[in-house]
Amino acid sequence: MKETVKNWVEDLQKEGKISFFLTEVTEHFPLQSQATLKKWLTRLASKGKICSVWKGFYVIIPIEYQTKGIVPDVFYIDQLMKFLGRDYLCVTS
Repeated sequence: MKETVKNWVEDLQKEGKISFFLTEVTEHFPLQSQATLKKWLTRLASKGKICSVWKGFYVIIPIEYQTKGIVPDVFYIDQLMKFLGRDYLCVTS
């Protein structure tokens, strides 16, 4: 069976990962064009499976958040800040 981006994203989620980068998709599917990969990601986003929260940074939406279409930013803020190469201070009360 041919691996799809959908299956790949589902496997990431099974491994406990909640986010990924476009560069990871490109590296995992080197024979696919950038346009094709973006089209596949757009389809997953339109189905509420993933959300692009920053250019090239995607969040996998758990089933319990799919009706809202986004997960709370606290779930992925660490990974996003690392992706952006920015330091931040997380203050909790």
